[in-house]
Amino acid sequence: MADSKKTQAIVITERQAELIRKLWDKKDLLTLARLVFNNDTINGHHAEARAIKKWIAENISADAKVRTTADAIGLPYLDEAARELIKNNPETKPLELAKLVFPTKNITYTCNEYRAVYNYLLEVNPCYIPPEDRLANDIEYKQITSIARLIPRVNKYIMSKEKENKKFVDVENVKPDEMRNLTALLTYVSAFRYVQQMNRFSREVDRELMESNYIGFTYDKPDLLPEELDSYISLCAEIVNCSQLDKLIQLYDQKIHEDLTLNDGNRKVNLGDVEQLGKLRDSLKDAKKQVETLKKSLIGARNEREDQRKQENATVWHLLAAFKEAETRKQIIEIGKRQKELEALEIDKLSDMDSITALIAGQSKFQAKFG
Repeated sequence: MADSKKTQAIVITERQAELIRKLWDKKDLLTLARLVFNNDTINGHHAEARAIKKWIAENISADAKVRTTADAIGLPYLDEAARELIKNNPETKPLELAKLVFPTKNITYTCNEYRAVYNYLLEVNPCYIPPEDRLANDIEYKQITSIARLIPRVNKYIMSKEKENKKFVDVENVKPDEMRNLTALLTYVSAFRYVQQMNRFSREVDRELMESNYIGFTYDKPDLLPEELDSYISLCAEIVNCSQLDKLIQLYDQKIHEDLTLNDGNRKVNLGDVEQLGKLRDSLKDAKKQVETLKKSLIGARNEREDQRKQENATVWHLLAAFKEAETRKQIIEIGKRQKELEALEIDKLSDMDSITALIAGQSKFQAKFG
């Protein structure tokens, strides 16, 4: 409670607000807090850091993602020569820049070396970074922990079946079947294997593609078995793999095209590029086959389970119908018995009346009862 009051007591000045507005998407929270408050002893848990996050949510966007302190820890230092190289090559892609800055390293999107170059590009000019090369704001994937946070993702990735521009799930009026689906989906996106798979992707576009397919496939299936859930994770990861391979194929196609057309066709085509392009096309073909195989397997298993459930329900219905029919027969027999008993009782009463005895023309009580 005291920390909350301290956060509220911190007032962001106009100068500090201008600095936050300028740097919030370029610096991690720790660095930003130390710059804004000119205090190197601040850490990410101090009230000053929380005050900055609160100000960003209220004045920039409630969904604004501030890079965590972990993003700035363990990254290699960029000297002045490396910074000049990055600034002087604005048209070069971040991955290629990282390879130039660290020529002895095997650079990938998940390397700390790439993230160091990427972070510096964010400071110099975020426009240098193409959308497909943007890293996720957090190194570690932050899993969805509540239905309130899950609903916006569902509305983002799933189109409404009724009207255009209408949210798939109405937050103010969640139906019982929707709540059942959302509750199951929350357990699906919290699965360890899913979180682990998401952490293998460092680019924002890859994480979004994985998440959108996973939610799209599973949001209306509250009865998935663990092995089916694992297969859906593999399926979505393979779809991301297809996307990555397709992007690489486009890059190699573009490079070969430039070799053939630039400088009046005097440049020779690199046979290694042609060979690599062929391997990538084969890999993409195999990946697409794997996607189709997983889809057919999952659809087949679910249809088989649905058919079995229908048969079980039909069997139960027939049993209930037979039971009701048997009960009805018993009731009819019981009614018949009761009716005969009542008729016999009435005849016993009537036999004591002289007028009725005269009307039945001398018949005995036994004859009146049983004919």
